[in-house]
Amino acid sequence: MEFCTVCENMLFLTNVEEKLRFQCKKCGFEKDATSNVVCSLSFQKKEQHTSVIHKYTKLDPTLPRMKLKCPLETCKNHEEGDIIQVRYNETELSYAYLCPECDTIWKMDKN
Repeated sequence: MEFCTVCENMLFLTNVEEKLRFQCKKCGFEKDATSNVVCSLSFQKKEQHTSVIHKYTKLDPTLPRMKLKCPLETCKNHEEGDIIQVRYNETELSYAYLCPECDTIWKMDKN
């Protein structure tokens, strides 16, 4: 946002002869715009979810189970076992996995 050096009012962008210029609507002061960027937006994505996994999750027979390896090397499901799959993000269909033997919880990389 730019302000007039004469009357200190806000300057407005105008297009004069294919050039961007700032112009004061009160006193008529004009100056060239230093950049061609009119508006710049930047977005940061935050991943946030509430945990739906608690101590009784592994006892729920309605949750889908799949054959996966538990990442904990000392677990008996490390070779391959029934792992519980829990969806924690509805819009991106992101899943968390729970090993019912050792209670290890992990997410797969999106890559």
